Amino acid sequence: SHTGFFVFDMEKMIEFYTRIFGFHVNDKADDGRMVFLSADPKDHHQFIMFKGRTSKPGDTHFGHVAFRVRDMAMLRDIGKRLKQDPDVTDMRTCTHGNAWSIYFLDPEGNQA
Repeated sequence: SHTGFFVFDMEKMIEFYTRIFGFHVNDKADDGRMVFLSADPKDHHQFIMFKGRTSKPGDTHFGHVAFRVRDMAMLRDIGKRLKQDPDVTDMRTCTHGNAWSIYFLDPEGNQA
């Protein structure tokens, strides 16, 4: 029910995922090395970011991350925000038969 990965720029990534997906910061480690985010009030966290990414930009960091949305209107709204974001690259849509998806690279090149 959650995923987590290391980031280079914690503040930039928090701003991106809260603005695009509507996540809220629910908790942080006292030393700021971990941030817990969720869009669902019943979940303490759906997404965790850790400071200290060591892979080089452009290196494969992980396969991808996926989020479930409540309906097609929400997916379209997220798609509009993604299209307007200058840090989003390689955006493409796909229908899998049982799901509709928007794939893109986030500000640090992670595939979502």
